[in-house]
Amino acid sequence: MWPKQDEPQHRVQGRITIEMLNLLGITTIVLPSNTEKAVKALSDAFKLAKETSRPVCILAKQNIFESIKKESIVSPFCPTKFMSRRQ
Repeated sequence: MWPKQDEPQHRVQGRITIEMLNLLGITTIVLPSNTEKAVKALSDAFKLAKETSRPVCILAKQNIFESIKKESIVSPFCPTKFMSRRQ
């Protein structure tokens, strides 16, 4: 269970995350809240990572998954397994 109060440094890190990733040359995609657009963004990110053999960062805005039941989140890349925070 995650603590309700976030660590202070996370606010700073959150504000500069995209800038840091750009400096590192890592393609960054902000996950859309629209399901269809999000699925396309994930598919595009996976394709780009595979084609370039480089990491692609997918950022999710705070609370974007609040309305989704955990049991309904299945990895499109491995349909038999539930996605975890680290995937």
